[in-house]
Amino acid sequence: MPELPEVEVTRLGLLPHLLGRKIVALFCSGKRLRLPMPPLEAHVCGGTIAALARRAKYLLIRMDNGSVLVVHLGMTGKLGHFQLQLAVYGRQEQA
Repeated sequence: MPELPEVEVTRLGLLPHLLGRKIVALFCSGKRLRLPMPPLEAHVCGGTIAALARRAKYLLIRMDNGSVLVVHLGMTGKLGHFQLQLAVYGRQEQA
């Protein structure tokens, strides 16, 4: 599990890639979680990332509409940033 310095390094690394970007799709892996995931698309998709902050070991992705996406890096400490084709379907689309 990542410690506070690793979470801050991840935040700083993501900052130039995420600020001002629009979220067009959201993909949840489908892995079972302790609690069911609420539908996030209505709050996140179409929004622009206004800020990226950290609170303890959580990344806070603040949207321009006032929503905040809270992300925990889990046991691996990995967070993916993918091209649209890969993010939506997990593979390249066939033309």
